[in-house]
Amino acid sequence: MKNLFIICMTLFTFTVFGQNQSKNSSLTENPTSPVKLGEMIAQALENNDEALFSSLLFSKEDYLEFLKSNVPEGVPEDAINSTLQNINENFESQIIDTYLLKFKLTQKKMEISKIGLKDLTFESIQDSVNKQAYKVSASLDHEEFSEFSFDAVEYKGRFYLLTPVLSISEK
Repeated sequence: MKNLFIICMTLFTFTVFGQNQSKNSSLTENPTSPVKLGEMIAQALENNDEALFSSLLFSKEDYLEFLKSNVPEGVPEDAINSTLQNINENFESQIIDTYLLKFKLTQKKMEISKIGLKDLTFESIQDSVNKQAYKVSASLDHEEFSEFSFDAVEYKGRFYLLTPVLSISEK
């Protein structure tokens, strides 16, 4: 049971949140709505701006705090501590790299397919079960692709990218 929890939490962690690693993050405003987050992600992709994109991800400290406050009841304390220590030690090399890889792949797809994300109108739908989670999307004016979307979460009054998935859907 303990090992299963550690494996599940580690896999969850490696695919769920990133870190605010931008050295210039004070130069960007905080996304205070899922729509604003969408606009900022679109801007980062349009301009191939990894620093802006990184500033939209959870910091390691906030992520660890968020994760610890959302552990299901009944999980042994030593399993929680071991998982959090593993995340703390490997955050940069595994979680951040996953987000940045997906960012680069999405940006390359946009470049190859000539997909523009300027002047999009984003909409958000709040999850019916988890009131902190949102599905954010915008219609694309493109012959081959119809929608740009991602998942967001609100934490401490700010919105963050929930998973590394930045979806550009085909028609």
